Amino acid sequence: MLDRTRNGILAIGLLLCPPALAVESQTLQVMLQGSSAAEITRLVQKAGGAITHDLPIINAVGAKLSREQLDKVLKSPIITRHIDDLSSTDRPEEKPAEEESCKVRGHIELDFSPQGIRWPLYNKRNEPSSLEKLEFTWPPSLGRVKALSVGNTSVSPALYRDAVAGSLTVDFSSIKGPVVEERADLNISFQPLTLQGEYPSLQQSDFVLVVSFRGGCSTDLVPGYENNHEDFYYNTVAGVDALHRQGITGKGVTVAVVDSGLWEHDALVKDTEGRSRLLAKYDALTDAEGEEVVDESGHGTHMSSIIVNSEPTRLNSRPTGTYKGVAPDANLVAVKVLDREGLAHVLEIVRAIQWVVDHREQYKIRILNLSFAQTPRWPYWEDPVNQAVMKAWAEGIAVVAAAGNELQRRKLAPPGVAGGSIMLT
Repeated sequence: MLDRTRNGILAIGLLLCPPALAVESQTLQVMLQGSSAAEITRLVQKAGGAITHDLPIINAVGAKLSREQLDKVLKSPIITRHIDDLSSTDRPEEKPAEEESCKVRGHIELDFSPQGIRWPLYNKRNEPSSLEKLEFTWPPSLGRVKALSVGNTSVSPALYRDAVAGSLTVDFSSIKGPVVEERADLNISFQPLTLQGEYPSLQQSDFVLVVSFRGGCSTDLVPGYENNHEDFYYNTVAGVDALHRQGITGKGVTVAVVDSGLWEHDALVKDTEGRSRLLAKYDALTDAEGEEVVDESGHGTHMSSIIVNSEPTRLNSRPTGTYKGVAPDANLVAVKVLDREGLAHVLEIVRAIQWVVDHREQYKIRILNLSFAQTPRWPYWEDPVNQAVMKAWAEGIAVVAAAGNELQRRKLAPPGVAGGSIMLT
């Protein structure tokens, strides 16, 4: 049925446009491999294609070509291998253009103060984003909303003064809403306050925040867990806390975390003595270096926290001499390769590893952390990501890869079939 449907769609397409135009309009995202990435680049450009990823670490490039251009390129003996149309196999489906342009995100963590709450909003678009709606729920014991602002813009009290304690919706659809250019903090204070200090009895899970912007873009507050700020136990289980007490805290070692980005919390960007240790940031999705790599899902921040969180653990409010991170004094390099849904293109993963290898001496990178998976599609020696990982290892970088979340699937795989979606083992 699926094949017949596809053939029907193709037939309709051929009726609507000339055959030559239909073939020419199809652009393929491919990987081309050979003896030299530079030679392949010249070959692709000569054929009229475009280079999207320069990957000399595996003697390859990512390129966009029409079917006719690709057939021409593949006639060259320079090409020893190609992966055809990665755009259709690496991601489930193309996202609508309006969703792709939705690059406004709220911070992963809510800030509490004696006056109320603060939620930073970040806009990574090339133009300002205007609020269309704000939906907010909170513990009714805090009272009603006293004041609400976004950045330097105060929201008119007429829009929320009649709201009951605990629930509020502010609709800006018929008026000009506050604007987020690069960053703007959403500040909400309450009246009357029934709690003083820093709200010791409140958790992030007590609040729900959803902000919608014109054009169909929205972001919401990540739900917190009730034990978000309690002591972490995995260091004790692993025996790491004993090392902390002996002063072994990862000093002098740099870890590159290739993941979904990083929220720049003080405990992650500073070591146990308050010194800055976030050495570099690279976005492999946009090939941009030095800019903030906003974590859209929280996974990269989660992994970085396990590795380098410099907050001390406490017992009965007293420091224990140990820390929440395994290596709280290690330096950190944050590399973004996963989007909000946790998806990554194989070419971008290789590009991320390429960047880490290229900068290993500059930042003294000794460990590369890859906490993601991919359904096996090739033998490991042909998998582009595994090829890049082996190059990183050959350059003296210890590679740590996830191999646990889907272990049960691997056990259930038929004999002779690579199970689960474990990418690296």
